[in-house]
Amino acid sequence: MEGERGSAGGRDGKGSAPILRLTEHGPSIRVVRALVPILQGGGVVLLPTDTIYGFSARFDRQSARRRIREIKGSDRSTSMVSLVSGLEMAFRYAEPPHGACQELLHKYWPGPLTAVLRARAHVPTELCGPGDTLAFRWPMSPFLQALLGSLGVPLVSSSANRTGEPTPSSFAALARAFGGDLDAVVDGGTLSGLASSIVDLTGPEPELLRQGSSMIPGIRKTRAHHGPDGA
Repeated sequence: MEGERGSAGGRDGKGSAPILRLTEHGPSIRVVRALVPILQGGGVVLLPTDTIYGFSARFDRQSARRRIREIKGSDRSTSMVSLVSGLEMAFRYAEPPHGACQELLHKYWPGPLTAVLRARAHVPTELCGPGDTLAFRWPMSPFLQALLGSLGVPLVSSSANRTGEPTPSSFAALARAFGGDLDAVVDGGTLSGLASSIVDLTGPEPELLRQGSSMIPGIRKTRAHHGPDGA
């Protein structure tokens, strides 16, 4: 049932996080309403995206970002992808790209494409990746659109795995592995298992950093992937 909870616990390692289940119909408003106070309070949750599962928290909650890195076993140098509800939300924090980069963004958003953009001057350095950049993705998911709209801020979406290991596509496997570390887990079924493509749009031409589920013809991968981690 939509919004159904499992046993409470999490974080202390003695129980599993509450389970919230999506339905096939609509954006699952009950689940959104249950998640908003958890996320507003600095919680970390497991969310299904339109690509893979991700560990998510408010974009601007440093303590939650640290928890995600601890759960994954990653270090501070690893930047994270954040989900946005559209261009307007992304450009509150990042500079719009121009020319061919702008055309590519408008063509592939919403969808499984992560864009690395220049951060605006007001964005704190600790929220940025290398070179004062931000990595944003506009997901094609009614559930995530509703959640982002209710929060009004981006959501970090770091791939749900231990660093260096694959991301399980099965919700059951993820709940078993990470339920004790999280504040809530959302069951979206089995996902594709392929993360988004990542494109650097900070220069005059798009540059492919990671080939994922979105095939982008005409753009070559010109350097090793040292881009952000995300769904």
